[in-house]
Amino acid sequence: MPAKHQRLEELLLRDAVLIDRTRRNAVDMKRQVIDVPAEPDWAGIRMAVEDVLAPALGESPRLPAGKDLSDQRRLENGVASRQGRLCSKP
Repeated sequence: MPAKHQRLEELLLRDAVLIDRTRRNAVDMKRQVIDVPAEPDWAGIRMAVEDVLAPALGESPRLPAGKDLSDQRRLENGVASRQGRLCSKP
């Protein structure tokens, strides 16, 4: 098996372990799990996620539009970008 295929297989196996662990932890903590199929219905998934998060989000303070919100989004985007780069390295 070529090295690229071997690496892909290893990543898929790792992902399967992480998915299983995440699912078991969620069930143990009595948390809802929202499955995303290979061909997702994004509108339906969004509604399911919003339904689950609505109570917590409704109680959370919000940043008003402006510099503080912009700074927070910039920080979140930077973290997401870094995580993506780290996960894509061989």
